[in-house]
Amino acid sequence: MNCDLMAGWGAGWGNGWPMMYGSLEVVSRDALDTYYANKDSCPGPGGLGEDAYMGLCLRALQVGELFMRHGDNACMGGSCDDHSFVSYHPYKETGMWMDCYERATR
Repeated sequence: MNCDLMAGWGAGWGNGWPMMYGSLEVVSRDALDTYYANKDSCPGPGGLGEDAYMGLCLRALQVGELFMRHGDNACMGGSCDDHSFVSYHPYKETGMWMDCYERATR
């Protein structure tokens, strides 16, 4: 889970934030093994993006969650100077990415 900004969205999103949302999803091998063994028990995405679908499915399969705060300008903001984030996005041009990397690793 990497986003807790939209906790008020309600039951349409599993009635629970934090969610797996945005540009980076981190999933353990054990969680993927559980998913592949039980994926038919998860409802189809029904218009959800892959991030929300997978997060809700893994939550339903009770694989466990670890919150890793992600700065992506869509959920939490993305200041590369904020070292409480575990990752930063979007920086799609080399110069912007390098600038963020240098600021994040100071």
